[in-house]
Amino acid sequence: MQQFVRVSLVVCTTLSLGSCFLAKKLPARYKSYAVRNYSATKDSIKYFVSVVGSATDLSNKPKETPSDPAKNIFSLSGEGQKQLIEAIADNEESTDDIYNKLAQEIIPAHKPHVASNHTKFNKHLSFSIDNLHLSPADRIMKVNISLRPTDGGEMKVVSCNKLSGDYRFSGAQIKSNPGAQPVSLSSVITADGLDIEVVDRSDNDLTGNVTANVEFDYKGSMNEHVVYSFHNLYNREKALVAPSDITINFQKVSVPATAKDMTYTCTYEATVRHVASGDKTISEADDEVIVVKGKGSVNDMVVVSKGQLGAKLWKISDERSDINIAGPLSQGTLLFDNYEDAKKFILWFKKSASSVLANSRMSGGEYQISVSGDGTLTDSFIKNCTIKKM
Repeated sequence: MQQFVRVSLVVCTTLSLGSCFLAKKLPARYKSYAVRNYSATKDSIKYFVSVVGSATDLSNKPKETPSDPAKNIFSLSGEGQKQLIEAIADNEESTDDIYNKLAQEIIPAHKPHVASNHTKFNKHLSFSIDNLHLSPADRIMKVNISLRPTDGGEMKVVSCNKLSGDYRFSGAQIKSNPGAQPVSLSSVITADGLDIEVVDRSDNDLTGNVTANVEFDYKGSMNEHVVYSFHNLYNREKALVAPSDITINFQKVSVPATAKDMTYTCTYEATVRHVASGDKTISEADDEVIVVKGKGSVNDMVVVSKGQLGAKLWKISDERSDINIAGPLSQGTLLFDNYEDAKKFILWFKKSASSVLANSRMSGGEYQISVSGDGTLTDSFIKNCTIKKM
């Protein structure tokens, strides 16, 4: 039993000496390593990392709506084609005129009017991340950017797409492992905002830019308007159609009822690897490394300006009076959802001045136009009226 204890002691002593020897042979990577956490109120991370955010417009152009295809002679049945050919032949003298008439559309293609959405806004968000310590040994390891509304939540984040970034990559790391993902990017839509996280997976510095395409939806108080669209203003021969024969459609649209910018508070949390001393040499053995963690704030970002929230509707006016329209279900200022529709109407309106003055009723008599104020539609008004934003 004593011999067994003696052997065990020898073995343990040998292992302990071996462990001590190995510990002395393996030098520490850094001279010292510490973690420093700043409280959110102190905001001292701003001396290491700055984040600047901005929002620019993306196209809010609505998706193209499919058109109802045009109808020609081949859209008719055999009997219908025969009757059309006979009717054209009775009114045309030359063969060329008959062929020209047959080649024309019987009913032009029609694209249904779809009202624009006045509550959704597509924005390109850009965040510039800067390492304020110029030492090559310092690097930003992690950044979490948070957006929160400052207006009580009237604007909501609907989607976040095309999240991307460019950073100060380590060339050596890319060469040694070209298939690695050096930085991970992720976003989370919260109940009241958006969080974007950028994390280094290697030895890179996160100095650079992070961008994303974000859709916002206005959820505050709304004003309701009626917008109109006019069809069949010209016939197949491109001649003006009489006011009573045109087609009028209307739709109700909702527009934000606010006169203030929609702003978001932008804050960020960052983790920085800071070399307090020893950065003048190649070796890391004399480095005194401090991992600094803290929270900083950015100036409030205007995501949607009050000008963009205002009604994007158009009217016909001569600076003093507007065109009004009265129909089966509504009456008031004649409003258009887009400038193109207003332009088509005013061109027809000016060319059809004599017909409109003789009879201001339109679309089978269901609608009547007048002028605000005294209600008198005059030739002078028609000549001087232009398209104005509401």
